Amino acid sequence: MVIIDGVVIARVFSAKFLGVTIDHKLSWSNHISSVNKVVCRNSGVISKLRHFLPASSLVLLYNTLIFPYLNYRNIVWACVSNTKMHSLIVSQKGAIRICTFSSPRDHSAPLFARLHTLTIADINKLHTGIFMYKFTITFFPKLFLHSLPQFEIPIFIPQDPGTTSMFLSLAPLVLGKNWLKGCKIGLWGCLCTIAHSHYR
Repeated sequence: MVIIDGVVIARVFSAKFLGVTIDHKLSWSNHISSVNKVVCRNSGVISKLRHFLPASSLVLLYNTLIFPYLNYRNIVWACVSNTKMHSLIVSQKGAIRICTFSSPRDHSAPLFARLHTLTIADINKLHTGIFMYKFTITFFPKLFLHSLPQFEIPIFIPQDPGTTSMFLSLAPLVLGKNWLKGCKIGLWGCLCTIAHSHYR
Protein backbone atom coordinates (compact mmCIF):
# COMPACT_ATOMS: atom_id res chain seq x y z
CA MET A 1 0.00 0.00 0.00
CA VAL A 2 1.29 3.46 -0.94
CA ILE A 3 0.07 6.52 0.96
CA ILE A 4 0.93 10.08 -0.08
CA ASP A 5 -0.26 12.96 2.10
CA GLY A 6 -2.78 10.67 3.72
CA VAL A 7 -4.23 9.54 0.40
CA VAL A 8 -4.11 5.85 -0.43
CA ILE A 9 -2.84 5.30 -3.95
CA ALA A 10 -4.73 2.43 -5.53
CA ARG A 11 -2.68 -0.24 -7.25
CA VAL A 12 -3.28 -0.69 -10.95
CA PHE A 13 -1.92 -3.37 -13.23
CA SER A 14 -1.73 -1.18 -16.33
CA ALA A 15 -1.69 2.51 -17.12
CA LYS A 16 -1.40 4.61 -20.24
CA PHE A 17 1.49 7.05 -20.39
CA LEU A 18 2.13 9.22 -23.44
CA GLY A 19 -0.08 6.96 -25.54
CA VAL A 20 1.62 3.71 -24.50
CA THR A 21 -0.09 1.22 -22.18
CA ILE A 22 2.40 -0.01 -19.58
CA ASP A 23 1.55 -3.11 -17.59
CA HIS A 24 3.04 -4.17 -14.25
CA LYS A 25 5.18 -6.88 -15.87
CA LEU A 26 6.38 -4.75 -18.81
CA SER A 27 5.14 -7.43 -21.18
CA TRP A 28 3.48 -4.80 -23.42
CA SER A 29 0.63 -7.25 -24.04
CA ASN A 30 -2.05 -4.68 -23.24
CA HIS A 31 -0.56 -2.11 -25.56
CA ILE A 32 -0.12 -4.61 -28.39
CA SER A 33 -3.73 -5.73 -27.93
CA SER A 34 -5.04 -2.15 -28.06
CA VAL A 35 -2.99 -1.36 -31.17
CA ASN A 36 -4.25 -4.55 -32.79
CA LYS A 37 -7.86 -3.51 -32.15
CA VAL A 38 -7.25 -0.15 -33.83
CA VAL A 39 -5.54 -1.78 -36.80
CA CYS A 40 -8.39 -4.27 -37.26
CA ARG A 41 -11.05 -1.57 -36.96
CA ASN A 42 -9.34 0.76 -39.41
CA SER A 43 -8.64 -2.12 -41.79
CA GLY A 44 -12.41 -2.65 -41.91
CA VAL A 45 -12.89 0.99 -42.85
CA ILE A 46 -10.36 0.70 -45.67
CA SER A 47 -11.98 -2.55 -46.83
CA LYS A 48 -15.33 -0.80 -47.26
CA LEU A 49 -13.83 2.16 -49.10
CA ARG A 50 -11.35 0.38 -51.35
CA HIS A 51 -13.87 -0.26 -54.14
CA PHE A 52 -14.51 3.47 -54.49
CA LEU A 53 -10.97 4.86 -54.23
CA PRO A 54 -7.82 4.66 -56.37
CA ALA A 55 -4.78 2.72 -55.19
CA SER A 56 -2.93 5.88 -54.20
CA SER A 57 -5.76 6.86 -51.85
CA LEU A 58 -5.73 3.43 -50.25
CA VAL A 59 -2.02 3.78 -49.52
CA LEU A 60 -2.71 7.21 -48.06
CA LEU A 61 -5.42 5.74 -45.84
CA TYR A 62 -3.07 3.00 -44.66
CA ASN A 63 -0.37 5.56 -43.83
CA THR A 64 -2.96 7.65 -42.00
CA LEU A 65 -5.13 5.12 -40.17
CA ILE A 66 -2.76 2.21 -39.49
CA PHE A 67 0.95 2.96 -39.88
CA PRO A 68 1.14 5.69 -37.18
CA TYR A 69 -0.12 3.25 -34.54
CA LEU A 70 2.51 0.68 -35.55
CA ASN A 71 5.25 3.30 -35.66
CA TYR A 72 4.54 5.23 -32.44
CA ARG A 73 7.05 4.27 -29.72
CA ASN A 74 7.70 1.04 -31.62
CA ILE A 75 11.22 0.88 -30.24
CA VAL A 76 9.79 0.35 -26.75
CA TRP A 77 7.00 -2.19 -27.17
CA ALA A 78 7.96 -4.15 -30.31
CA CYS A 79 11.03 -5.82 -28.77
CA VAL A 80 8.97 -8.78 -27.59
CA SER A 81 8.75 -12.33 -28.83
CA ASN A 82 7.07 -13.17 -32.12
CA THR A 83 4.45 -15.09 -30.16
CA LYS A 84 3.21 -11.93 -28.45
CA MET A 85 3.40 -9.97 -31.69
CA HIS A 86 1.73 -12.64 -33.84
CA SER A 87 -1.81 -11.23 -33.83
CA LEU A 88 -0.61 -7.72 -34.67
CA ILE A 89 1.69 -8.99 -37.41
CA VAL A 90 -1.20 -10.90 -38.97
CA SER A 91 -3.42 -7.81 -38.75
CA GLN A 92 -0.83 -5.64 -40.49
CA LYS A 93 -0.45 -8.18 -43.27
CA GLY A 94 -4.23 -8.30 -43.59
CA ALA A 95 -4.37 -4.52 -43.97
CA ILE A 96 -1.70 -4.65 -46.68
CA ARG A 97 -3.65 -7.33 -48.56
CA ILE A 98 -6.80 -5.23 -48.33
CA CYS A 99 -5.04 -2.20 -49.81
CA THR A 100 -3.64 -4.27 -52.69
CA PHE A 101 -6.79 -6.38 -53.35
CA SER A 102 -4.68 -9.48 -52.67
CA SER A 103 -5.81 -12.94 -51.62
CA PRO A 104 -5.41 -13.93 -47.95
CA ARG A 105 -2.93 -16.58 -49.11
CA ASP A 106 -0.72 -14.20 -51.10
CA HIS A 107 2.79 -13.78 -49.75
CA SER A 108 3.05 -10.44 -47.97
CA ALA A 109 6.70 -9.52 -48.65
CA PRO A 110 6.12 -8.44 -52.28
CA LEU A 111 3.08 -6.44 -51.15
CA PHE A 112 5.10 -4.49 -48.59
CA ALA A 113 7.68 -3.80 -51.28
CA ARG A 114 5.01 -2.64 -53.73
CA LEU A 115 3.59 -0.16 -51.22
CA HIS A 116 7.07 0.93 -50.08
CA THR A 117 6.14 0.42 -46.44
CA LEU A 118 7.74 -1.39 -43.52
CA THR A 119 6.75 -4.37 -41.44
CA ILE A 120 6.56 -4.01 -37.67
CA ALA A 121 9.94 -5.72 -37.32
CA ASP A 122 11.51 -3.41 -39.92
CA ILE A 123 10.09 -0.36 -38.15
CA ASN A 124 11.72 -1.56 -34.95
CA LYS A 125 15.06 -2.11 -36.68
CA LEU A 126 14.89 1.39 -38.17
CA HIS A 127 14.26 3.05 -34.81
CA THR A 128 16.89 0.86 -33.17
CA GLY A 129 19.47 1.88 -35.76
CA ILE A 130 18.64 5.56 -35.25
CA PHE A 131 18.82 5.13 -31.47
CA MET A 132 22.19 3.40 -31.55
CA TYR A 133 23.61 5.95 -33.99
CA LYS A 134 22.63 8.75 -31.60
CA PHE A 135 24.09 6.75 -28.74
CA THR A 136 27.47 6.29 -30.43
CA ILE A 137 27.80 9.97 -31.35
CA THR A 138 26.94 10.95 -27.75
CA PHE A 139 23.77 12.72 -28.82
CA PHE A 140 22.06 11.83 -25.53
CA PRO A 141 22.73 13.46 -22.12
CA LYS A 142 25.79 12.20 -20.23
CA LEU A 143 23.63 10.52 -17.59
CA PHE A 144 21.96 8.43 -20.28
CA LEU A 145 25.17 7.55 -22.09
CA HIS A 146 26.17 5.19 -19.28
CA SER A 147 22.85 3.35 -19.08
CA LEU A 148 23.55 0.67 -21.71
CA PRO A 149 26.92 -0.62 -20.44
CA GLN A 150 25.77 -1.02 -16.82
CA PHE A 151 25.16 -4.76 -16.52
CA GLU A 152 26.30 -7.21 -13.89
CA ILE A 153 27.29 -9.44 -16.83
CA PRO A 154 28.46 -7.39 -19.82
CA ILE A 155 26.38 -8.13 -22.89
CA PHE A 156 28.60 -6.34 -25.36
CA ILE A 157 32.25 -6.03 -26.20
CA PRO A 158 34.00 -3.83 -28.76
CA GLN A 159 34.92 -5.82 -31.85
CA ASP A 160 37.92 -3.67 -32.62
CA PRO A 161 39.58 -0.98 -30.46
CA GLY A 162 38.88 2.48 -31.79
CA THR A 163 35.65 1.48 -33.56
CA THR A 164 32.02 1.81 -32.54
CA SER A 165 31.18 -1.81 -33.31
CA MET A 166 29.37 -3.61 -30.51
CA PHE A 167 28.56 -7.31 -30.30
CA LEU A 168 26.79 -9.58 -27.87
CA SER A 169 29.22 -11.64 -25.85
CA LEU A 170 28.72 -15.40 -25.97
CA ALA A 171 27.92 -16.08 -22.31
CA PRO A 172 24.63 -14.17 -21.89
CA LEU A 173 23.56 -14.44 -25.52
CA VAL A 174 20.57 -16.69 -24.87
CA LEU A 175 19.39 -14.57 -21.95
CA GLY A 176 20.14 -11.20 -23.46
CA LYS A 177 19.21 -11.43 -27.11
CA ASN A 178 15.58 -10.42 -26.52
CA TRP A 179 16.35 -7.66 -24.04
CA LEU A 180 15.76 -4.12 -25.20
CA LYS A 181 19.41 -3.25 -24.64
CA GLY A 182 20.68 -6.50 -26.11
CA CYS A 183 18.63 -6.09 -29.28
CA LYS A 184 20.00 -2.61 -29.88
CA ILE A 185 23.60 -3.59 -29.39
CA GLY A 186 23.28 -6.73 -31.51
CA LEU A 187 21.67 -4.88 -34.40
CA TRP A 188 24.18 -2.04 -34.25
CA GLY A 189 27.01 -4.55 -34.38
CA CYS A 190 25.53 -6.09 -37.53
CA LEU A 191 25.08 -2.67 -39.13
CA CYS A 192 28.67 -1.73 -38.37
CA THR A 193 29.92 -4.97 -39.94
CA ILE A 194 27.89 -4.33 -43.10
CA ALA A 195 29.09 -0.73 -43.29
CA HIS A 196 32.74 -1.66 -42.82
CA SER A 197 32.63 -4.40 -45.47
CA HIS A 198 30.78 -2.11 -47.91
CA TYR A 199 33.22 0.81 -47.70
CA ARG A 200 36.48 -1.15 -47.74
